Amino acid sequence: MVSSVLVPLDGSPEAEQAIPYAQAVLPDNGNVLLFRVVPDTGALIAGDPDLTEWQLALRPGVEAAHAGELNAVRAELQELAARQDDSRVTWNVAAAFGDPAANILQLAEHQGVDLIVMTTHGRGAFGRALFGSVADRSVRNTSIPVMLIRPVQSAAAPKSTTIRRVLVPLDGSVLAEAAVPVASALAKRLGIPVHLIRVTNAAMTLATLSGAAPFPVTPPADIYDRMASDLDRSARTYLGEVAQRLRGEGVEVSLEVRDGSPYVEIPDAVQDGDVLVMTSHGRGGMLRWLLGSVAEKLVREAPAPVLLVPSPDRGKAHDGR
Repeated sequence: MVSSVLVPLDGSPEAEQAIPYAQAVLPDNGNVLLFRVVPDTGALIAGDPDLTEWQLALRPGVEAAHAGELNAVRAELQELAARQDDSRVTWNVAAAFGDPAANILQLAEHQGVDLIVMTTHGRGAFGRALFGSVADRSVRNTSIPVMLIRPVQSAAAPKSTTIRRVLVPLDGSVLAEAAVPVASALAKRLGIPVHLIRVTNAAMTLATLSGAAPFPVTPPADIYDRMASDLDRSARTYLGEVAQRLRGEGVEVSLEVRDGSPYVEIPDAVQDGDVLVMTSHGRGGMLRWLLGSVAEKLVREAPAPVLLVPSPDRGKAHDGR
């Protein structure tokens, strides 16, 4: 069960839109830790070849030199917590100086939080692009689930939120199923259903089996229909097995199989009040890359928050079912 949530902030209203989701997933007496990193803009370096944005390096002794600034940030966070007017949970605050992503990960591990909840970008001291990079680095380098929220214009931002359904995309792999226990725990905590979805793609499967490039083609209609029917039947059997396990845990479950591109079908399945729960990648090879890119696209474009569950066995291929 999620009982402690870390909410990284950057001083912007956009980043604060993560707070209602942190409150929504917590039980009574849960803990929200509001955290803000003051970036050391004098130490900007482009060091990590995997990053597309700048990262921040901490200079020795610099945090002590900024004690007054950090105290001011903590006071702002205390005021923000007080404005939430929510005595159902415990509010704590923390501030640090240096590399935002590194500090977020260090504090999350040190405090033993169950979940990190943050927006995909803000407009505060980090800057919009930098905060997006911080979110990306946090997801890629933590063993803790991360819920990412796409912020809306501040005037339209809700003061509270209700999660009504957990949507879980699966691809038939063991790695993708790592999201299922997290989805189950969230559903039981909130008393809401889980909706399982698997997207098949007969055209891509035919192209792959025939040795053609793995992208959609137009096969003969009879072959396509037969392949689509076989994939649909297999996918429903698989989802039925997962659903049966969840029902055994007391979770209400529905399932859905769609044929087409996961980039299109998964967002189309989203309903108001959904939270998507998924691992960042599934199978090995091309399909592993595909599900990873699907997760990234959903984070950037899906009309719902995405809770990404770290893969328990990254770097190894698993056969799908």
